Amino acid sequence: EDDCSGTKIAHNWAYNVGEDVIDLHYVLDAYNEGYIIAVGEKHLFCLSESGILKFVKKLDYTPICMHAYTLDVENSVWTLIASETCNLFIYLNTTLKWSAQLPILPTALKRATFKNVNGALVILSEDGNLHCSYLGTQPHLFSTPPLANQELDYEKVEAELLSLTRIIRNYYSSDNKLTNITNETELQMTVTVTPQFSAKASDFHPNCTVSVSVTPNVILEEIQVTILVQKPLKCTKQIEYYRSLTDKVTFESNVSVDTSPRCCPSLNVEVISSVLTNLGVPKVIRKSVELPLRLFFCKTEVAKENRCKVTLDINQETVPLSILFPEFTEGQTALVNEIRLKSRCESVVTVMKHSNKYRVFSDSLLNLNLVVQSLITRLNKHFANENNFVLSFNDKLPIVEFLSHVREHFARNQAVADLRKKLIQLSGQFRIIQKRLITKFKDKNPTSLSNMEKLLQQTYTDIIQTGTDLELELGNLQVAQLHLSTVLHLMVLLMRLMNVNKNLTPILETTFCSCVYDIETQNWEDVLETSLCYILRSMLSSTEGEKIKLTTSVEVQNVEQLELHIRQVLERMQLPNTIPEEQAESDPVQEQDNNEIVSLGSKLGVSSSRAVSAKRRVMLTTLEP
Repeated sequence: EDDCSGTKIAHNWAYNVGEDVIDLHYVLDAYNEGYIIAVGEKHLFCLSESGILKFVKKLDYTPICMHAYTLDVENSVWTLIASETCNLFIYLNTTLKWSAQLPILPTALKRATFKNVNGALVILSEDGNLHCSYLGTQPHLFSTPPLANQELDYEKVEAELLSLTRIIRNYYSSDNKLTNITNETELQMTVTVTPQFSAKASDFHPNCTVSVSVTPNVILEEIQVTILVQKPLKCTKQIEYYRSLTDKVTFESNVSVDTSPRCCPSLNVEVISSVLTNLGVPKVIRKSVELPLRLFFCKTEVAKENRCKVTLDINQETVPLSILFPEFTEGQTALVNEIRLKSRCESVVTVMKHSNKYRVFSDSLLNLNLVVQSLITRLNKHFANENNFVLSFNDKLPIVEFLSHVREHFARNQAVADLRKKLIQLSGQFRIIQKRLITKFKDKNPTSLSNMEKLLQQTYTDIIQTGTDLELELGNLQVAQLHLSTVLHLMVLLMRLMNVNKNLTPILETTFCSCVYDIETQNWEDVLETSLCYILRSMLSSTEGEKIKLTTSVEVQNVEQLELHIRQVLERMQLPNTIPEEQAESDPVQEQDNNEIVSLGSKLGVSSSRAVSAKRRVMLTTLEP
């Protein structure tokens, strides 16, 4: 072998470009003629293989990377240059042919071919993200000539504006819709529940695994999957976040019951996927599943005193309980007319089958909710193919028990409010004593501080005791909220089965909402009182003099007045013709084909367009001779 050590390499030619070279490429054209393409800080150079300058192009931006290529049908050089502002410039020799905005800041770019896509643009970012895109079709250079001035038909323009607004709201403002076809085509979400079964029907399920499978059909920038359950249910993992999702992912969480549950408002698990598309459009997909009943109930043979009862009537032959509740009737005959279920708080619920009736008994109203809800769901599922199936509740609502829980919740709220006021007063007193002590220390003739020290110690002790009482009372308030929410769930379930005006039912469900929230400035009773007063003065008014539309929100001071309004609404809701037909009909302008919720901004926009068009019509009428 030849010893090449110490050999000096000499260049054939040299060319001084006068600036730093950022990127360099060598390409061959259709006639096998080579070109050296170099991009500097401010210029684009093209040289031949022998070092002769072909052309130079001055750049008005700062380039960061470049790619050059030639086409077989042309004897020219195409150059792709990316700037530091995420812009892509395409040159044919020295002529700018196209410019586009890149989604990321590239460090390298290439031209590639994938299957039937010729000339795809492959971009690599600093953090390793790889994007493949294409530039689209050739731009159309024909410009539309200006139209002649024509007098506008404002009525026709207004109708077209409303039509276009409806189309845009349906297809592009999907963030207002929780579930729609557009979102399902972009993102498919499947929710499954897998309980950890126990060997015996007399045992509870320890927990359940909720699996959420998310399959994107397009590239999505951000996805947040949230699992929501109501107390006393809790999940191990509630939120999962994904970024730049392209493949199917599965998110799992274990749902269990709290150690000492008193009741459970609902076994419903709600899964919400908040999506941000690559165009920056937010969308939301919402799905819900039911947890198995054995998570909160198990089979028992113990019988207790039945103080509460719910009777459901059907117009079909009754279905055996072994078919409706197979998980609680294992090993028994098909003719099972009664089953007993024990809740986690040792309460017993009995389900009995009679002729065209199902009766649910319990020693506590708080445990009827889940069993009644499960019975309604299973009956509807069993008779899904029967068009004339009717499930009804013809007894009286448990108003007395409901009002007792309202009073309990109101009393707990008042106790919490009193303790907070007392704590504020003691804190102010403690600060005043501290300021007085500081003043005493600064006096030239100090006096005895024994009395001030005792007062400071007593105030501090009162603050600690009040804080402890407040913490205890807040726990009692949470229990009262849970009880009230459970009873509200049962009340709403029974209202749906009663003979109530179909236009009034959704209003009552919204009024007696089972989500009980209390904040320092407004309690659940304040919201309920305002809603009840509006319903009594508008839809359920007995005389024309009571129809006062204006209703103000005030703090409830007397719970007896609230109880009176609750009784009046529940008594009047079954009266015939509660809502007139003109009130039940909706505005045709606001009607949507898919029953979508119209936002306030859309309503204001429609009202503004109406006002402007009406003003123009008045002006045109005035100007006519």
